[in-house]
Amino acid sequence: MRITYYRSLNQNETYLATKKVIKEHFKDVDGMSVVFGLSREYNADSRCLTKLTLAKPILISISCSREKELLLSLYHSSKTKLNEDMKDQFYNFVIPSIKEWINNQTNKPDTAILGVEELVFSWNGSKYSKQELNYL
Repeated sequence: MRITYYRSLNQNETYLATKKVIKEHFKDVDGMSVVFGLSREYNADSRCLTKLTLAKPILISISCSREKELLLSLYHSSKTKLNEDMKDQFYNFVIPSIKEWINNQTNKPDTAILGVEELVFSWNGSKYSKQELNYL
């Protein structure tokens, strides 16, 4: 796991997790790149056959390429919207979901990989929602 990009934010914005937290939770994942704020907001790939049904903003996404290269992307959030429940659910729901998804992706046989697969998470004010997307 390596952090390949980090965008500094203004004083009113933050990421769901710090570099230290991400390194701590994903240190054993080989071949994963992590980017903090590479783009200001999430945009689904135009090749995606499934429409994104989650409400914006998307706060975190992870994708797996045909070559099993993983990319974890974190997007900014307003500090005023960040609360303890949001942080607790991030550690108790989002991180375990990502780890399980990574495990499933890396254990797939090469013949089962049809294209890029992605898992995205959004916050609706009370809980996280997730959606899986696939594109060629």
